[in-house]
Amino acid sequence: MTDEYPRLERLAIAVPDLDTWVTRWESILGPGFDVFSVNLGGNDVRVGIHPGGIELLEVPDAEPKLRSFHLRVRDMDAATPAFEELGWTVTPMAVVQGRRQSIVVADGLRVVLVEVKDE
Repeated sequence: MTDEYPRLERLAIAVPDLDTWVTRWESILGPGFDVFSVNLGGNDVRVGIHPGGIELLEVPDAEPKLRSFHLRVRDMDAATPAFEELGWTVTPMAVVQGRRQSIVVADGLRVVLVEVKDE
């Protein structure tokens, strides 16, 4: 990994109704959710991301639960080998909201690495 340790970017929570949960979280964090659709595995999924560190992912008919946590890394190419050395699966990189990201499956736990170069 790089000379700077990864840092928590945000927590992703699966919720059954995005609009309801955005309203609930905005009562705590204040307004600011950016709501949009992304294509995950061939399905369009609604997502809301708040600058306070919460991501809500709409999964209809599901119980609310922690889906993943996101870590900021300075250099994706330097960070991913450390995860692979532990035997964890690292997916190919994708670009989401202008940043390179990879998903690590760490013994069943989903960790999203988000490359943040200049922050």
